[in-house]
Amino acid sequence: MAGNSTLTLHLSNLNAGHYEFELVVTGPSKKEGRGTVNVEVHRHLNKGPTANAGPDRDVYLPSGSVSLDGSRSSDPDDGIASYSWERLPDSPAAGAIVNSTDHQQVLQLVNLVEGEYFFQLTVKDRGGLMNSANVRVIVHPVSKSIHDGLFEIAIDKNASTFTENEKIVFLNHLATALGYSSSSMIHIYAVESRLSVVALVLYIMDDSSVRSAVSVVDRLKHLSLDVSVKHGVRDVKVSVARIDSYYCLNNCSNHGRCDPLTKMCICDTFWTENIFKARFGTQTRNCDWNLLYVILAVAAIVFALFLSCWLVRCICARGGICPGSDRRRAPRKRHRYALLKDREESEENIAMLPKGRTMLIQSESEEEVLFDKSATRRNRTRGANGSAPHS
Repeated sequence: MAGNSTLTLHLSNLNAGHYEFELVVTGPSKKEGRGTVNVEVHRHLNKGPTANAGPDRDVYLPSGSVSLDGSRSSDPDDGIASYSWERLPDSPAAGAIVNSTDHQQVLQLVNLVEGEYFFQLTVKDRGGLMNSANVRVIVHPVSKSIHDGLFEIAIDKNASTFTENEKIVFLNHLATALGYSSSSMIHIYAVESRLSVVALVLYIMDDSSVRSAVSVVDRLKHLSLDVSVKHGVRDVKVSVARIDSYYCLNNCSNHGRCDPLTKMCICDTFWTENIFKARFGTQTRNCDWNLLYVILAVAAIVFALFLSCWLVRCICARGGICPGSDRRRAPRKRHRYALLKDREESEENIAMLPKGRTMLIQSESEEEVLFDKSATRRNRTRGANGSAPHS
């Protein structure tokens, strides 16, 4: 209590209850006047807040993003102190929260997939009272016509540096390249950030019907879509990194599935890609070849090549028709000779006979007679025919 001697009395920290105060005033003649006042202090009754998560939302792919607004939540006395968003357990796990907005009035979600999501908003006032509300988000698949007409153009720029002005200039250039008078035929379905590029997801509405993405992509791949112009006071440069259909429309020969990001076929077990069709033919990804047949074919080709090389080598070796395949005659065997010396210091000439031949020595008249095996054999043959050998 303060100011009890002044005209105004200040009271604070009063507890709940009944208070009575008396005011005494004194005049110049020392006469007093009195008056009383009653103060009733009641305990504060905090009223809880009311949560409002907003209406149910419908999202159509491929946008996959939504904002849930809880700003209509209210509190009659103390005001709302905090917001908290929670994904309920029965919801799909896909989808990301942007910049911790699950603790703000507006929840921002991206990368949602097809399905039914449930989110709960809980608000809390300064008195500690809480209240909750639920909201449903249904993510619908894209319609069949738009699904088959969606294509993407990857711009070689970061999403943070790709400006609205560059987008407008590029779409006008794209319309001109396709032969349209304006870009009103080209509809933007989504703008997505992917690593170092930004992807424009588009479809073309021509005469109230959506053009097929396959035909549009085939045509765009033969056109130059890079832009380098002066728009106003600025130079606009846009470089195209990749053009492809947004959804993978390839059935992968019914033996695999198509990866939605790379547009490559992921083949089933025991199936592989026909590289000739993918590289040189229609240049479409596929799963045409059975891996078992490929292994058998490669083994047969290797065996046939080996057999052909072996046959050619045999023919060359026998016929001498291959370069450097002339057969050389085997060199004659060099004979070794044994040296016979006279034992009687004779002045006879030294006779050398090839090794392996027989030497016969007779010393009847101290003369040495040498016979080789061939001569002996001839003499025996003559003796058998009736002619006597010379002695």
